[in-house]
Amino acid sequence: MQQGSQGESRNKLFEHLIIPLWSELYRYIYCIIKNKDLADDAFQNTLVKAYINIDKVKDSECFKKWLFSIGKNESYNLLKKNIRDISVCETGFTNADDDCGALSQDDFSMPLEDMMIIKDEQDIVANAINDLMPQERDIIILRYYCQLSWKKISRIQNTSKNAAINKHKRIIKKLRRILEAENITGE
Repeated sequence: MQQGSQGESRNKLFEHLIIPLWSELYRYIYCIIKNKDLADDAFQNTLVKAYINIDKVKDSECFKKWLFSIGKNESYNLLKKNIRDISVCETGFTNADDDCGALSQDDFSMPLEDMMIIKDEQDIVANAINDLMPQERDIIILRYYCQLSWKKISRIQNTSKNAAINKHKRIIKKLRRILEAENITGE
């Protein structure tokens, strides 16, 4: 195999395309998996697959969508393989990044009863999000956790911007119905 200039140009191309997306891709993968070790594995697998197949991407505009698709597939594959070893808290959407919804120090400035109510409501919201279909959950994660624009979400979801916005509106209505049934009002 020739590792000369072709390998070097592949490395430069890969670095040029991946470095700006590095942290955003990792956050996306972590949002899906909610387990640091598995997210690290999925991230590494994503980078390896992307590196091996980078010459298949014809347009650099499509690279992000392509890369995030690999990341999503790798995340779901690892979850399927490791589902028995992961706690529900780690695989689900929670109201905190790394501590599975643990209360922060700031929460102790309010009365205990209020803290318990807030925690219960957050758990209900997290469960409602977890009960969404995977594509619906992805839109919520991309919009609120990864804080992506509608344009970026539409590229990742392989749909138009208006379709992504409309899906989001339907998902929010669905979540509101679920939360209203649980007497959670969002005030």
